[in-house]
Amino acid sequence: MRRYFSTFPAGCYEIIARDIKSFQLNELKIIEHDDSSVTFESLLSIEKLSELRYFTNVYLVLDDSDSTVKSVFRGSYFRLMLLKNGTAHQLGVSERTKLESRIKHEFGLEPNTHLSKNDFYVIERLSGNRLFTLRLPKAGFKKEKLSKGELRPELAYILCLSVGMKAKYTLVDMFAGYGLTHIHF
Repeated sequence: MRRYFSTFPAGCYEIIARDIKSFQLNELKIIEHDDSSVTFESLLSIEKLSELRYFTNVYLVLDDSDSTVKSVFRGSYFRLMLLKNGTAHQLGVSERTKLESRIKHEFGLEPNTHLSKNDFYVIERLSGNRLFTLRLPKAGFKKEKLSKGELRPELAYILCLSVGMKAKYTLVDMFAGYGLTHIHF
């Protein structure tokens, strides 16, 4: 099983956990969580994990050298960042040098912030532990930028989960087309 770290809208863990528990234990198993992220192990494909509608980002935790991870690389460049408590920070020079060397040696990628489509993150958790990760590509329905008043697709999906909506149900948005987001249940 591979280990992953994922983020989701804050305050929604209980709703997401109910859905995650519908998976078989050999498919997806939660290791730890907080109010807006979860670390888990999974046998599901990377494509399937990226399609989970409530995750804003999915990161593959890189514990050891794994040549199969090369299949998710896009292009030959990478960038390296530190996320500390959800905020971007500078990596120390020695740690950056060490990690860039590792990425170049193990994966054959070259550092280039502007041309990169491969984002490596050191994620520092509130608990103090650090994860070295590769951010997986987002599914097509997940947008980086939203129009004014547009609800994040992840949050819309979580709202539907919270009221027990099923895929066969139809939802009517009475305010569609006006740029407003009003949801009443």
